[in-house]
Amino acid sequence: MTPQRASLLPVNFEMIVFLRANRTFWDASTLMSLVVDDTDDN
Repeated sequence: MTPQRASLLPVNFEMIVFLRANRTFWDASTLMSLVVDDTDDN
């Protein structure tokens, strides 16, 4: 296990694995729109 992997929270690791497995369904602009939407709620 790499030091980077060991320092990840399990939920973050699961998110990365999920996103990599479903790469055809998203791109960087999709993620950025989610971040912008999330900050608008606050």
